[in-house]
Amino acid sequence: MGLGARIKECRSARKLTLQQVGDHFGINRASVSDWERDQTRPDLDRLVSLARLLNTTTDYLLVGKKTTGDAWPFSVSRGMFDALDPMAKTEIDTMISGMVEMRYAQRSKLKTGS
Repeated sequence: MGLGARIKECRSARKLTLQQVGDHFGINRASVSDWERDQTRPDLDRLVSLARLLNTTTDYLLVGKKTTGDAWPFSVSRGMFDALDPMAKTEIDTMISGMVEMRYAQRSKLKTGS
């Protein structure tokens, strides 16, 4: 299975339409269809955002490698999170990523004393 097939598999699993994915990126649904048919590929920035939107990893989209053994690290139940619509999940993921990156940068500054 190639990149396009994995994009389609994950999009279908998230119950997103070609149009919804296209709208997320400001492109038309035909462009998303081209990705799924391996006619074109999303650029790197879109690939990262696409993985988040599809609730997967870039590793899975690119090479089919699934991450295993990761526990659910949040106090909210996984079921509550899974019940959210895909766009809400993407927004939450973006917020959490930003907070983690900010805390990491703060911690690095404390360790180096700068």
